[in-house]
Amino acid sequence: MKELENLCKELKQLTWNNDHTGSLMRIADYFRMADYYAIFKAIETIHDAERCMPYDLGAYRRIKSKEMMDAIKQHHGREVHDVIYSSL
Repeated sequence: MKELENLCKELKQLTWNNDHTGSLMRIADYFRMADYYAIFKAIETIHDAERCMPYDLGAYRRIKSKEMMDAIKQHHGREVHDVIYSSL
Protein backbone atom coordinates (compact mmCIF):
# COMPACT_ATOMS: atom_id res chain seq x y z
CA MET A 1 0.00 0.00 0.00
CA LYS A 2 2.96 2.33 0.63
CA GLU A 3 3.97 1.98 -3.04
CA LEU A 4 0.47 3.05 -4.09
CA GLU A 5 0.67 6.08 -1.76
CA ASN A 6 3.98 7.07 -3.34
CA LEU A 7 2.49 6.66 -6.81
CA CYS A 8 -0.41 8.93 -5.87
CA LYS A 9 2.00 11.59 -4.58
CA GLU A 10 3.87 11.44 -7.90
CA LEU A 11 0.62 11.68 -9.86
CA LYS A 12 -0.52 14.71 -7.90
CA GLN A 13 2.78 16.47 -8.58
CA LEU A 14 2.74 15.61 -12.29
CA THR A 15 -0.84 16.83 -12.57
CA TRP A 16 -0.01 19.99 -10.64
CA ASN A 17 2.78 20.57 -13.19
CA ASN A 18 0.19 20.17 -15.99
CA ASP A 19 1.85 16.91 -17.13
CA HIS A 20 -1.32 14.89 -17.59
CA THR A 21 0.18 12.58 -20.21
CA GLY A 22 3.16 11.99 -17.93
CA SER A 23 0.75 11.00 -15.17
CA LEU A 24 -0.90 8.46 -17.44
CA MET A 25 2.50 7.10 -18.50
CA ARG A 26 3.45 6.71 -14.84
CA ILE A 27 0.25 4.79 -14.11
CA ALA A 28 0.82 2.52 -17.12
CA ASP A 29 4.40 1.92 -15.99
CA TYR A 30 3.38 1.18 -12.40
CA PHE A 31 0.82 -1.42 -13.49
CA ARG A 32 3.10 -2.80 -16.23
CA MET A 33 0.66 -1.91 -19.00
CA ALA A 34 3.22 -1.64 -21.80
CA ASP A 35 0.67 -1.08 -24.56
CA TYR A 36 -0.85 1.92 -22.80
CA TYR A 37 2.59 3.25 -21.93
CA ALA A 38 3.54 3.16 -25.62
CA ILE A 39 0.31 4.94 -26.59
CA PHE A 40 0.81 7.71 -24.04
CA LYS A 41 4.49 8.05 -24.99
CA ALA A 42 3.45 8.54 -28.64
CA ILE A 43 0.87 11.13 -27.57
CA GLU A 44 3.56 12.95 -25.60
CA THR A 45 5.86 12.93 -28.64
CA ILE A 46 3.19 14.48 -30.86
CA HIS A 47 2.23 16.98 -28.15
CA ASP A 48 5.86 18.07 -27.83
CA ALA A 49 6.26 18.42 -31.60
CA GLU A 50 3.06 20.46 -31.93
CA ARG A 51 3.86 22.51 -28.79
CA CYS A 52 0.21 22.18 -27.81
CA MET A 53 -2.30 19.37 -27.45
CA PRO A 54 -4.35 19.05 -30.66
CA TYR A 55 -8.04 18.69 -29.82
CA ASP A 56 -8.43 15.28 -31.48
CA LEU A 57 -5.29 13.98 -29.80
CA GLY A 58 -6.61 15.13 -26.43
CA ALA A 59 -9.87 13.30 -27.12
CA TYR A 60 -7.95 10.14 -28.01
CA ARG A 61 -5.91 10.48 -24.80
CA ARG A 62 -9.15 10.70 -22.79
CA ILE A 63 -10.50 7.55 -24.48
CA LYS A 64 -7.31 5.59 -23.78
CA SER A 65 -7.12 6.96 -20.25
CA LYS A 66 -10.65 5.72 -19.54
CA GLU A 67 -9.84 2.31 -21.05
CA MET A 68 -6.74 2.00 -18.89
CA MET A 69 -8.53 3.08 -15.72
CA ASP A 70 -11.38 0.65 -16.44
CA ALA A 71 -8.83 -2.17 -16.82
CA ILE A 72 -7.25 -1.19 -13.50
CA LYS A 73 -10.68 -1.22 -11.84
CA GLN A 74 -11.41 -4.67 -13.30
CA HIS A 75 -8.06 -6.22 -12.30
CA HIS A 76 -7.24 -4.37 -9.06
CA GLY A 77 -10.61 -3.31 -7.72
CA ARG A 78 -12.63 -0.17 -7.34
CA GLU A 79 -10.73 1.05 -4.27
CA VAL A 80 -7.38 1.09 -6.11
CA HIS A 81 -9.03 2.73 -9.12
CA ASP A 82 -10.64 5.42 -6.98
CA VAL A 83 -7.44 6.24 -5.09
CA ILE A 84 -5.52 6.67 -8.34
CA TYR A 85 -8.30 8.57 -10.07
CA SER A 86 -8.54 11.03 -7.19
CA SER A 87 -4.82 11.79 -7.61
CA LEU A 88 -5.20 12.95 -11.21
